[in-house]
Amino acid sequence: MFRIYAKALIKALMMSIKQKIETFNALRTAYGLNFLVKLPALCIMRKPVYVKTNPINLNIRFANCATLIMLSRAFYKFVKLGKNQYSKYMVIVHDKLCLRIGNSEELECLNVKSLGENLREVLSLYSTILLIIYTNVLSVNKETLLIKTGDGIYWHIRRRSLDDVSAPLLPFISEPYEYHEWFEKIVKENTVFVDVGAFLGGYAIRAAKKGG
Repeated sequence: MFRIYAKALIKALMMSIKQKIETFNALRTAYGLNFLVKLPALCIMRKPVYVKTNPINLNIRFANCATLIMLSRAFYKFVKLGKNQYSKYMVIVHDKLCLRIGNSEELECLNVKSLGENLREVLSLYSTILLIIYTNVLSVNKETLLIKTGDGIYWHIRRRSLDDVSAPLLPFISEPYEYHEWFEKIVKENTVFVDVGAFLGGYAIRAAKKGG
């Protein structure tokens, strides 16, 4: 039992270190070396700062540390896709930052000013970027997105919902360790699987897909 706990603890520590390295790279990529000066001012002295973000050279005023970090991670996801990808999916319309969803011309727009002040707006932007990267967006209407994940499951996602993305993104972002190191290994065809406190049913739906 001790070995199991030790292995889980080491895995968690490695994931934490990996996330910190990715956050550092995200900040450096999105804001350049200026973040080394401006991040302490924002996070420690709580002084609002203006930062010109790359790769789209957008000047945003940040009022808190969390929005700066989350937005940098959002940009970094696009940079990792390749330089042609963020120009394909991300556009500036007047004073708004817009994401082109799927293959449609439909745009998900967020006010640039609120991105620097409202963590919920940044989380919404980040979640939409994750959907674009990790899923196939099949159709878009006024209120919802129809997406398909790599395991062949279709999901209806409310636009700009911070809750709905957790189930389809569960193997990639929400709980990758739990999913790949535990769920995938124990749930087979005819397995009896009980999802207690299912919320959106991310595990239960996948268990059913496996024939559980």
